[in-house]
Amino acid sequence: KSPKVYFIDTGLACRLQGWTSPFQILTSPQQGHLFENLVYSEIHKLNLNYQLGWQVYHWRSRAGEEVDFLIDMGAGKKLYIEAKVSPRDPQDLSRFPEVKKVFGNNPPPILVCHQEGERALGHRVPIAKLAASLLEKIQRPGLA
Repeated sequence: KSPKVYFIDTGLACRLQGWTSPFQILTSPQQGHLFENLVYSEIHKLNLNYQLGWQVYHWRSRAGEEVDFLIDMGAGKKLYIEAKVSPRDPQDLSRFPEVKKVFGNNPPPILVCHQEGERALGHRVPIAKLAASLLEKIQRPGLA
């Protein structure tokens, strides 16, 4: 399929869609896509500013398996990130045949980045804490 395109400036993305107030964003069917852009923007800025050399991919198989971001951090470390407006549980990646094919029984860990709250709880991280959580993942040994 065609590649995904992300806006680094989410304010510009909102304006190009004609939105002029926060209420319009919160009630738009595009809210999830805009939030995914915001998450990508945070990952991109962190990668660029700290010169981390990460490769960021969108995972989508022909069978319809999909995860918003797969980050290859180098040195064998990989991480999945799901961007969700609300902090719900991620899909069970171990059931995805393509994930099994590539990673066997040891898929990369997953973070769910959401827009609510100020604290990271387990694998659920609010957008305000995403950069800090990712920098912590670099230091933590044992990432897949």
